[in-house]
Amino acid sequence: ERKTYSRARFLLTESDYSHDSLKEYYHRDSYVVRHPLRSEFLEDCHSVMERENKRVVFVGAFVGRKGVVDAVRAFADAGIQDAKLILIGHGYQEAEVREMINSVGVSGRVQLLPDCSSEELQAEMRRAEIFILPSYSDTGPTALKEAISQGCIPVCYDNTGPKELIGRYGGFVAETGNVTDLTIKLKLACMSAKEKRECVDAAARRIRMDLSPCNIWNCLKKVYALI
Repeated sequence: ERKTYSRARFLLTESDYSHDSLKEYYHRDSYVVRHPLRSEFLEDCHSVMERENKRVVFVGAFVGRKGVVDAVRAFADAGIQDAKLILIGHGYQEAEVREMINSVGVSGRVQLLPDCSSEELQAEMRRAEIFILPSYSDTGPTALKEAISQGCIPVCYDNTGPKELIGRYGGFVAETGNVTDLTIKLKLACMSAKEKRECVDAAARRIRMDLSPCNIWNCLKKVYALI
């Protein structure tokens, strides 16, 4: 990596966190150019379908660093009887996740979707009020950006890329690895979803503008102009 970076005239990073990490660990500067949203997620997310109260969606690989087990534990511990959890993804922890769902007694309120097309994923995000992603490290999670763009309230661990996005667009952060704190923040998100709807919708409009291909292309052109 060091040799590759040393040969590059310019380096681009996807987030402020990536930019700062590159400086810290490789002593190299970079231009931050964020990833644009996919076309499906640039559409206005209103008047498509009704959101379901206390519907929570998780999107990510079922692996340790993505925190899917923590998401299930927090959902179960929150004890919100009319809440639903949709887990979209697959990975080596799937058997553990299924066993936990049964052991904590939430099997009737949790649904697993191994794969989704972008259109199906968009529909799930538009039905949900909350997006939960307690990842332990993620420089600029695409699913989180897409969830914000579709009007979901994010609940994430307080680290790296998720913290950066929540600081910019709103949401809840919990201490990394602290499932009790994650549970508290999930309950707060569920209980405050209706009163926060106007702010959440404004954040959705803002991120769709910020991460539009046109806006990102203008950022790229500034870098290209230096060549």
